[in-house]
Amino acid sequence: MMDILTFFSIIFKSFLVTPIFNIKLNFNGPKVTRNNILIYTDQYDKDFKDWEYTISLLKVWFLPELILGFSILVLITYVTYILIIKKKPKHTDVIYITKQVLRLFYVLSSLTILLAWLLANSKKAIFFKNFLLFNFFTLSIKAVISILSIFIIYLIKIWYMRHRQNIIEIYILFLGSIFFSFFLVSSTNLFFTYLSLEGISMQSYTLAIFSFTEVSIDIVLKYFLLGSLASGILLYGISLIYGVFNTLDYISIKNILLSYTSNESLPIVSKLGILLLFLGLLFKVGAYPMHVWVPGVYRNSPTPITIFFATIIKFIMTLLVLRLFYVVFDSSLDFLKIFFLISAVGSMVVGALGAFKELKVKNFISYTAINQAGFIMLGLCCQTTLGIYYALYYLFIYILLTIGFLSLILNLFQSLTRKPIRFFKDLKYFCKNNTSASLVLSAFILSFAGLPPFAGFFGKLYMYFAIAQAKMFILLLITLLLNIISLYYYIRIIKSLWFENLIDFDKKTLVFRLTTVLPIKFLIFIITLLNIFFLYFLENYDIFINNLFSSMLLIN
Repeated sequence: MMDILTFFSIIFKSFLVTPIFNIKLNFNGPKVTRNNILIYTDQYDKDFKDWEYTISLLKVWFLPELILGFSILVLITYVTYILIIKKKPKHTDVIYITKQVLRLFYVLSSLTILLAWLLANSKKAIFFKNFLLFNFFTLSIKAVISILSIFIIYLIKIWYMRHRQNIIEIYILFLGSIFFSFFLVSSTNLFFTYLSLEGISMQSYTLAIFSFTEVSIDIVLKYFLLGSLASGILLYGISLIYGVFNTLDYISIKNILLSYTSNESLPIVSKLGILLLFLGLLFKVGAYPMHVWVPGVYRNSPTPITIFFATIIKFIMTLLVLRLFYVVFDSSLDFLKIFFLISAVGSMVVGALGAFKELKVKNFISYTAINQAGFIMLGLCCQTTLGIYYALYYLFIYILLTIGFLSLILNLFQSLTRKPIRFFKDLKYFCKNNTSASLVLSAFILSFAGLPPFAGFFGKLYMYFAIAQAKMFILLLITLLLNIISLYYYIRIIKSLWFENLIDFDKKTLVFRLTTVLPIKFLIFIITLLNIFFLYFLENYDIFINNLFSSMLLIN
């Protein structure tokens, strides 16, 4: 029988001492390329009954998932106690849980940043049973998700303080989504990827219904049915891939695809399986032709959940598509180029035309999300390293702009009626009451439009350069034309902010204020600085994206 001191000494040695001192990092080594990759794989062949082995198996890299999973169990137990003993949660219970969840994500953010820093500029990748991958890419993405989650929790708190609805279950569902997101980011097996996707989807269906209106229930029911269809398509594609390749492992699939001399020699069943796989993933991204759920869900979900869908969910799903396309399935497959070309152009057309006459804020946000998803897909159409690189480059810019823009515009309300804004025409008096916030909002809008000197301009400029380098000049012309069309509805918001007729302005009845807390104001301030002065941060941003992109290839 192992005594308690021995047990804790093993924990200390396995989680802290051994992993840190056994890491040999090469901070000045050459850049990682697709043909120059060093993979470090731990071989685990000991008995699982060995306590020391079981703890050292997890090591320090698995700590974020362990902490998050344990926290979910504790939260479920505490919520069950409240519902059984107290029957109904009190205001103090909700505030207490909010504080604890915030502390959890502060810990997760710090831990993932530390782990990512330990593997920065390193060609080292740690595999766990060919199911999970831990390297600079996966740990950095988890750090980004954790940081974004902190601000989502603050937005949930603001929404609760305004509506005073019972939100105690939201935290369980939200933590569950982040838990499965961590596994999705680290997954190196299609079956494990599917399980993680479905875990996220189950939480998302429930989160979208928290408006508790008949319209929201109807929308979520359609969302669930379409999601079930997309999951079936995705699973069928995975089944076909397994039937042809006899494996679901990313590395094995990649090696088998490289063994084929041409696209024509690839079995038709495998092509169908790959197409169905990406078709199912387009639903998760919200891109054409699987985009029909986006406007309804964004419009009827609670404000923080809409922001959650538009930022964290879109972020991890788009990353998954980029990673599978370039790292696992050979990006030179011609049929995938046509597939993503149709999806990209279709998404931009639907987004541009849908937002053209849209007057409601949330509907406009949904069509903008579809448009931007199509723009990111342009990098896949190029089928070049530069195209994928700038798709990743623009994705991070888009997510930062989105959370800053939505945190600002969806938390504006009228001082007299306490109602949030629903239409852009309500903004026509905003500049008279809060000039600084109007300037920030204008900077976000102009950045989405791709105008200099804002961050969005550089992201779109580099994507245009990647398309031109791929010699897809017709696609470049179509993209520029659609971007010109999108300028109309972006400039229309600027017109509402600054140039509407103010003769009937009544300062007492139409005063809009920002209802938020200090961390959200700090977030908006930092993103605004990055957006306006992006040129000064360009070099550091390039270094970060280059390291992230290089480490993404460590699975080859």
